[in-house]
Amino acid sequence: MNQTTRNNDAELKDHVPFKSKMAIGVGGLTQFFGNTFLNNFAFPVYNMTLGLNPGLLGLAMFIPRLWDAFTDPLMGRISDNTHSKYGRRRPYIVGGAIFAGIMFGLVWMVPQHWSENAMVTWLIVTSLLYYTGVTIYCVPLNSLTYEMTPDYNERTRVMGFFTFFWKVGESINHYIFPLGLALGKIALFSSVMIGIRCVGWGVGLFIFALIGMIPGLFVKERYYKKASEQDRVKIFPSIKDSLKNRAFLILIILNVMQSICAIFASSLDQYLIVYDMFEGDTQIGMLWKAYLSTGYAVMGFISIPLLTAFSSRYSKRKALTLVYTLFALSGIVKWFVFTPGSPIKILLDPLIGAPIWIGIAMILPSMMADVCDEDELRHYKRREGMFGAMYSWVQKMGFSLAFLGAGVALNIVGFDEQLGGNQSPGTILGIRIIFVGGVILTALLALLVLQFYPISPERALETRKELEARRGKV
Repeated sequence: MNQTTRNNDAELKDHVPFKSKMAIGVGGLTQFFGNTFLNNFAFPVYNMTLGLNPGLLGLAMFIPRLWDAFTDPLMGRISDNTHSKYGRRRPYIVGGAIFAGIMFGLVWMVPQHWSENAMVTWLIVTSLLYYTGVTIYCVPLNSLTYEMTPDYNERTRVMGFFTFFWKVGESINHYIFPLGLALGKIALFSSVMIGIRCVGWGVGLFIFALIGMIPGLFVKERYYKKASEQDRVKIFPSIKDSLKNRAFLILIILNVMQSICAIFASSLDQYLIVYDMFEGDTQIGMLWKAYLSTGYAVMGFISIPLLTAFSSRYSKRKALTLVYTLFALSGIVKWFVFTPGSPIKILLDPLIGAPIWIGIAMILPSMMADVCDEDELRHYKRREGMFGAMYSWVQKMGFSLAFLGAGVALNIVGFDEQLGGNQSPGTILGIRIIFVGGVILTALLALLVLQFYPISPERALETRKELEARRGKV
């Protein structure tokens, strides 16, 4: 066999089949809903519909993240150390999908006649159970995406499929609350909350319990045999080692910054749309919020192949530099388009802002796979579960900090849901300044942090060669 043939065989072995990319990809839809949908749905339901104070609601959304600080690393350790005939990731993906789906449906079963404190308690308890299921699902799923291929660029292509379905989730996400409102007006359902509960259970049973199982049923685990021969992974030594890994720390910083900014912006823009642009009309305002999300999804779909090609040609770091630059420019655009008048102008926002979410959803996890190779080179273990757990927890903590911050910010600027569209000019201006300023500041800080990321395509290839020389190819 000549050298060319051997190289071609290696490239084919690194290639992930289309059906496997599709199977792991649909997990992106479930993960999107798992990480963001409860928070996105809770504000219009518990605040706009049930009248819960936004500060209390933000606190209720923050508490489960404290729980995740324990459950995420624990789930990473359990997954890394599992030895079953079905693998160390797949059983938890299937079980977690079913459990999270059932718990999600229960979140919306809160009795409407309860006091504010009772509703907050219900939300905290059911969301704690729900996020436990999300942890059981997402930590092994993230780990599985890191393990799909050892090739630097193929990892980005795999995450392109994952991100495609993530964007599918984003494109339908904000239509679900208007659907619940519409169902609530039909005589068969008789009230808004009944309509909301119906769509909540639909999401739980279909997107979580059914679609969520697909990666666990149809994706093979590449590193399972290698991992079954290694020493057991321990939580605290793994955390200590990860904190010494500069590349990992930089990805964590970027992850938490963008997670906070994403949810903060997503929370506040809907208030500008509903209470400023549409004078408190929740149904029409949330419908335009859905149109905005669709615009982001469409531009996201267009961005996936473009960023994949750019990353393969120039590097993942340069691709992120491009999207953060566009994101800073999008902050300026937001100041002018989220204003009363013709609502269609808000669709200009996704033209520049959409690529950042593709970069975060597609390129950062691909870089995490490279970090796991570096970790194996230094410490002789495959610990995707632990690294994925810490990455996932930081992301979810960022989401909840953002919701907590959004609730506090709304209180600080004097937002009062009882006033509807009659909010004071100072309140609207305050929301606008926080919304736009947060985007621009996040983008500029991310560009600064990104300059210190150490793994280039050349270094990733060298790491792979050293690993294969030591333990063989997988």
